[in-house]
Amino acid sequence: MNEIEVIWKFLDNLDEYVYATDIETDELVYMNRKLLEVYGLQSIDDVKGMKCYEVLQKSSVPCGMCNNDRLCAGKFVEWRYYNPVIDKYMMLKDTLVEDPVTNKKYRIEISIDISEERSQDKMIQKYRDMESFVNEALKDALSVESPDETIRIILEYLGKVLNGERTYIFEKNRDGRDDNTYEWTAPGVPPEIDNLQNLPPEICENWYHIFEEGKYVQIPDIEEMRLSDPFQYENLKRQNIHSIVAMPIYDAEKVIAFFRELGIYPKDRNGYLYPYSDQASAIRDVLEQEVYRLGVDVRTGISCTGIQKTNERFSLQTSHGSLTVDQVILCNGSKAAPSTGSDGSGYALARQLGHQIVPVLPALCALHCTGKHFRAIAGVRAQGKVSLFVEGELTAVDTGELQLTAYGISGIPVFQISRYASKALYEQKEVVAMLDFLPEYSVDEVKILLKERANRQPEKTAEQFFTGLFHEKLAAVWLKFTKIKKEKLCGDFTDADIQRLSWMIKEFKSPVIKTNSYEQAQICCGGVDTTQINPETMESRLVPGLYFAGELVDVDAICGGYNLTWAWASGYVAGQSAASA
Repeated sequence: MNEIEVIWKFLDNLDEYVYATDIETDELVYMNRKLLEVYGLQSIDDVKGMKCYEVLQKSSVPCGMCNNDRLCAGKFVEWRYYNPVIDKYMMLKDTLVEDPVTNKKYRIEISIDISEERSQDKMIQKYRDMESFVNEALKDALSVESPDETIRIILEYLGKVLNGERTYIFEKNRDGRDDNTYEWTAPGVPPEIDNLQNLPPEICENWYHIFEEGKYVQIPDIEEMRLSDPFQYENLKRQNIHSIVAMPIYDAEKVIAFFRELGIYPKDRNGYLYPYSDQASAIRDVLEQEVYRLGVDVRTGISCTGIQKTNERFSLQTSHGSLTVDQVILCNGSKAAPSTGSDGSGYALARQLGHQIVPVLPALCALHCTGKHFRAIAGVRAQGKVSLFVEGELTAVDTGELQLTAYGISGIPVFQISRYASKALYEQKEVVAMLDFLPEYSVDEVKILLKERANRQPEKTAEQFFTGLFHEKLAAVWLKFTKIKKEKLCGDFTDADIQRLSWMIKEFKSPVIKTNSYEQAQICCGGVDTTQINPETMESRLVPGLYFAGELVDVDAICGGYNLTWAWASGYVAGQSAASA
């Protein structure tokens, strides 16, 4: 991580709304978790390349109140604004920082919700305190030569603004234990970093459960946890800690470094990482090479038909006879893409050992919709937004390139929401996908756009109206649905015509009847119930010595490498735990 990336990580957990833009291009480069949540986004990658006003204001033009020309490093510009998109009255603080490596300048805006008038004074004071912290921390952190020093500086400022005596960072080591890797202490407070190495996993186990729920730990008085969390209580008591706040910080660099050591040179493409060779098989190849280098006994072409545990050992029935082993890791994959060998047999093995299976359904797949018109628009690709409604309620949204097929809708945005459709259809609920082909415009703005377009060239026919704006196949379907004859002149369009066309563009509704099959799905949702697995070790809570990893478990994610990351991370934890058992 460079200094700027370290800054983003620490801003990520602030309770205020924070974003940053490239001051030259207005492109969003960072949004913290709280701001992503209020806008219904998963990560900054969802709006990669988009302008700040396109995302935050849902506008196609720059904000008239933009104050970029007034910003300078080391000072904040304060103002107030009502944001109609999120329906909040905000106090805003803007400043400028410069990346010492790239010399790029960034606008950082921190905002606090002051909609509740009665609590404004308290929040405003808190905000002013936060301004001072951020200002000084940014200035000092960006002036040092290493990310390690940047982290130490931010820990110091974080400790001061919170009136704390100690701030530190813990990281999981290779043995699944916790190491204190960075620490700041106030004057007169003895350091504990040397005494906080290789901590047993049970000390922080409860906290990790809380982090998995997207929450943080706040304990005003540790005496409250004496009975509920005795291991952590004794750990904190020994350090003379009376109150504490703990929050998670995630670092993907370790995964990248691991594959780099195996020979994979990564390259970034639109926020996603690929091998420099552009061969996905390279990942499989280097992992296979490493397994053989380490002398692992690898046996292929063998199917496991049964598992039993007797006398603290496991008996495996296979197509090549029986095996007796001390530990077993089930990582059989799901039912998706069976051509790769993922046939779902792992679920039967898990059931044999008493585990519950959450219904397994296709995910990251295309959706089949009703309507013969899809045959007419098959092959069309268009930038847009897809919203999924289950029983009339908005359930999921994503934006990107939509692909229209003869049977329905596809493309990355559709894949991202498909798990919700799959689950709802399994429960026999009504599912409707609504396509928005101009998501950056409101309905009223689309009406204005279409009316101006018609007035500029009234001699054009309805068939020619959308040329250069939308694909002709889409235009033909919209005209058919709105019952506007293709020969009709644009100058003769009525307000009702404009209204109907606007709704076609903004709310093209398509009832969903099914998903693509397991053969065509990238992953599955569902699997072994996570409540029956210890997340710290991936060991079964029901059968000691049995571990799980990968897609067999009821864990799934959106496109972008997240499912692979889960496979590697869970495999690492399961392997380490099984080896040390």
